[in-house]
Amino acid sequence: MEEGRRPLDVCVIGAGPAGLCTLRHATAGPSAAHFRCVAFEQSGALGGTWFYREETEESDGTPVPSSMYSCLRTTLPREVMQFEGFPCRAGGEGRSFLHHTEVLKYLQDYAHHYNLLDHVKFYSRVTSVRPLVLADEGEGGGRHQRGRKWEVLVQDTRTNQVRRHAFDAVFVCNGHYSEPNVPPVPGLELFRGTVMHSREFRRKEAFAGRTVLVWGASSSGLDIALEICAVAKKVIVSHRVPPVISSALPLNVVEAPNVVSAYETGFRFEDGTNCDVDDFMFCTGYIFHFPFLSDDCGIQVHENRVTPLYKHLVNIEHPSMCFVGIPMLMLPFVLFDYQVRYFLGVLDGSLVLPSREEMLRDSDRDFRRRVEGLKMPPRHAHLLDWMQWEYYEDLAARIGLPAPDPVVRAIYDDTRRARRDRVMHYKTYVYRVIDESQYAVQENEKIYNNC
Repeated sequence: MEEGRRPLDVCVIGAGPAGLCTLRHATAGPSAAHFRCVAFEQSGALGGTWFYREETEESDGTPVPSSMYSCLRTTLPREVMQFEGFPCRAGGEGRSFLHHTEVLKYLQDYAHHYNLLDHVKFYSRVTSVRPLVLADEGEGGGRHQRGRKWEVLVQDTRTNQVRRHAFDAVFVCNGHYSEPNVPPVPGLELFRGTVMHSREFRRKEAFAGRTVLVWGASSSGLDIALEICAVAKKVIVSHRVPPVISSALPLNVVEAPNVVSAYETGFRFEDGTNCDVDDFMFCTGYIFHFPFLSDDCGIQVHENRVTPLYKHLVNIEHPSMCFVGIPMLMLPFVLFDYQVRYFLGVLDGSLVLPSREEMLRDSDRDFRRRVEGLKMPPRHAHLLDWMQWEYYEDLAARIGLPAPDPVVRAIYDDTRRARRDRVMHYKTYVYRVIDESQYAVQENEKIYNNC
C-alpha cells in the first residue's frame, strides 16, 4: 500500500461461503494492509444456506437464508467443491457427495483456520445500502474507488436497534436461495391440496402415502423427488420437454409434461392430460433479490438478469460494489475464489477497470451471445455451465493466477453425465484425484442417499 494511504473499509453482506471467501482473501497476506473488513450476518451462525434450520421463516416473517432439507447431500463431489488451498477432508475416504452438515463443518473449519470470525458481526441484518459520494470517475477504473463512500444501515435482529456505517466498498454476498421463484399457475387458487416451494421442504415424512406433483426437473427437483418417493405413494415430476429424463427412475416416480393449469383436485398438463394429487411443490428455483439496495445503487433485476454488471460481478454504475456468486450452474467455491480476488485487485489498484461505456458494451455482448447466438432465454443471462471454464480462465489471466486444473473440469463433466444417466446411483460414486489432469472413480454401493 502506498505510504500515507489508509486501508479501505470494506463491507461484506453475509457470512455464507461467498462472504467467508471474501474475508479470507481480504484479510490474509498482503491484502491485510489494504483492507479493513466486517461481514454482517443476519443469523447467529456462519454458513449461509448451509446452516440448516427446521423453520423456514424468522419470527418477523423474514425468510431464513437456507433452503436445506434434512437429508440433503451435495450434487457435486467434494473434490470440486472446495476453496483454493483448503482441501475438503469431510466424509473420509469412502464418500465424495457430502451431507449438508459436513459442508457446514468444512466452512466452519475454513473460518477458524483463517481467523475469520474476528471480522463477522452476527445478528446483524443489512437493511439499507446507498452511495454517499459520487465523485468524478474519469476514464479508468482504479482511481475512482478511493473517492466513494457507502452508507450501510444495519439492524440488530435481537434488539431492532439500527446503526449507520460508512464504507469504501461493498461485497454483496447475500446468497440466492431464500427468495423463491413462483411462476403463475392458472387456477392454482382452486386447488384444495397443499402447495409449497422447495425452499419450505424439510422432511420427507410429511408426504407418507401421498401423491405428490413436483414441478421442475433440475437438480433440486429430481433430488427432492427421489427423497420423498421413499415414503410417498407416487411422485410425478412435471417439466418442460425436451429434455426428457434419460435416467431410470424408481417405479413410483413418473414424468409428466409441463403444468398449464390447476383445478380443485389436481393439475392439467400441456399435452391435455391431467392428474389428481394431494400435494404440489414448486421446484422452480430462486430469483435474485436485493431489498436492501437503494435505487441510487443503480441495480435492476429483470427476468432474473441483474444489471448493469461487468463480468457478472462489478456494479458498472458504482464500481466499488460487487456481487459475488451471481452466475448459475457452476462450481460455487471455485467461482468465489476467482471473483473475490479479481475484485480485490480492482480495489487495491492492481487492476484497472475499463471505462463505463466499455463495461456496458462488454455486458451487452455477453447477453447477446446468449440470447441471439446460443438461443438461451433471457432468464439464463447469468448461466455458465460449459462456459464457466472460459470465465475462470478470463478472470485468472487478469489477476495473474492459474486457471483450474483440467482434472476439475473432468470430474465436473463426469458428474453431470452420471447425474443425467444414473440419477439414482451417481451419489455412490467416489472420486480420487490422481494428478492435475487425471482422476479415478469407483462406485461404493454401501452409500445411499438417505439419512
